[in-house]
Order: sequence, then structure tokens, then C-alpha cells
Amino acid sequence: MDENLLLMVIVSVIFAAVVAVTMVLGSAVLRHQRIRSRLAVGTVATADVAASPSRKLIDRIDDKLVGLDSENRSKLRFEMLRAGYFSVDAPKTFLVARIVAIIAVPLVGYTLSGLFVSALTPANRFLLAAVLLCVGYVVPQAYLKRRQAHLLQSYRNLFPDFLDILVVCIDAGLSFEAALNRIGREFQGRCPEFALNLALLGSEIRTGRGTIEALENLADRLGLDEAKSFAMLLKQSIELGSDIGDGLRAYADDMRDKRMARAETRAAELPVKLTIPLGLFVFPVILILAMTPVIIRIVDAFKAIAGG
Repeated sequence: MDENLLLMVIVSVIFAAVVAVTMVLGSAVLRHQRIRSRLAVGTVATADVAASPSRKLIDRIDDKLVGLDSENRSKLRFEMLRAGYFSVDAPKTFLVARIVAIIAVPLVGYTLSGLFVSALTPANRFLLAAVLLCVGYVVPQAYLKRRQAHLLQSYRNLFPDFLDILVVCIDAGLSFEAALNRIGREFQGRCPEFALNLALLGSEIRTGRGTIEALENLADRLGLDEAKSFAMLLKQSIELGSDIGDGLRAYADDMRDKRMARAETRAAELPVKLTIPLGLFVFPVILILAMTPVIIRIVDAFKAIAGG
């Protein structure tokens, strides 16, 4: 095959892959924004959105073609919920995006290496494509894990505030479901993912699921030990018939103390973490600035002695 024709074919494949990735990611972002807007006006957070062209394209893809069976779907669905993606099509969208990345990233690297780095041999170019193939496979999963860790930290910081507002709402005479709706509106601007999880909790309770079971599901979606302890606290309060407000106040105080302890721990770790960059980047510069004049004078003195 002619080299120019091969190059045109590769460029066409890359263009099609980039378009497919853009459509998939754009559809996911659009659905996420629509869910947020529906939650903001008080509708159910899990309501489905109108089918877009990219979503119709994803729906036409067979689940088995992307390796999505019933077991993998439930597991990946759980991982996507923890990452803040609540759409029903999120698992398939993630798998399609990863497959496109596996195909597109090596092709882009192979083509660009041939166009701009002419010194590379074909064997080195294929080696680069193999490395980029691994990168295309690993990066989507790494992004998912990083987003989960980021949201987990956000949930852990927000949970004491959630308990405080819940105590205020219950003391004001609101029911648990009404308190969840009120708190969801409060957290919509701060952390939309946390507000969506609260909306899911409220919708589960409205559909007849027990409060304790719904709270346990919330704890699983958040991945917080504090949320699991909160569910156990409410379960014990309901079974023993004690005042829920007193238990929530004590638990909220404990959560605030733990949050302050975490902040103090991170502040105490800061000097240790700064030692390496200071030793590698700041101290050598200071040493050079301090010793350069002395070295210059010593060199001049040796020159004068040698000349004399």
C-alpha cells in the first residue's frame, strides 16, 4: 500500500476515534448536568433524560461486545455511583470510552511519531504504540479511582455539616424525608454528588424501602465508615426508643472532633512533606548563591598567586 494512502487511512481512523470519544464524553457530561438541574428544581435525581444521538449510539452497542454482563454491570454500576456518575448507561459509556482510548491513543502516538520524530525506527514506533496501548487501558480506570478518592474526601468533610443541619431540621419538627429534601438543596451548590446521593436516599424511602436499609445503601454508595456508623446509630435509637436528636448531637460533635483531628494531622505532616522539595530545589539554590562569590574570590586568588 502506498505510504500516503496508509497515512490518510490512519488519520481518518484517528479522527473517527476522537469524534467518538467527544460524543461519548459530551453525552455523559450533558446527562450529568441535566440530572443536576432536575435536582435543583426538586424533581427526582434518578429521572432519566431525553435520548441524545450519542446515547442512541451507545444503546445500539451490544453489552457483550464491550464485555458487560449482569455481574460486571452491577459491579461497575456500583463503582460509577461512587465516582459520582448516576446515569443508568454510565457503565457502558465508561467501557466504550476505554475501548476507544485503547484504540485511539496508540494510533495517535504511532502516527505522530512517524510525522515528527523521523529518527525512530519502525520497531521503536511499535514499542511506543504498545506502551501507549497500556496507557490507554490504565488511564480511564486510574481516573475513576482518583475521582472516587476525591469524592470520598469531600463526603468525609461534608458529613459533619450534614449531621448538624439534620439535627436542626429534626429539632424544628421536620420529618426525616423532609429534612433530606431541605439538606439536599443546601448541598446542591457545595457538592452536587452528595446532594444526588441524598436524593437517592429520599427516593428509596418514598418507594417503601426501610429507613435503615436505605441509609446502609447510602453508606455503601459513599464508601464512608462514618455513614455506616450513622446508620447503626439510627437503628439502635429506633430499636431502643431513645431520642434520635440527642444521639445525632453527640455523633455530630464526635464527627467535628474527628474532622479537626484530621486537619491537625495533615498540618503536622506538612513540614515533613516540605523537606524533600526544600532539600532538592531550594537548598541547592541558596547554597549556590552563598558560595559563588567565595568560589570566585578563591579562583582569583589562585590566579594571582600563579601569575606572581
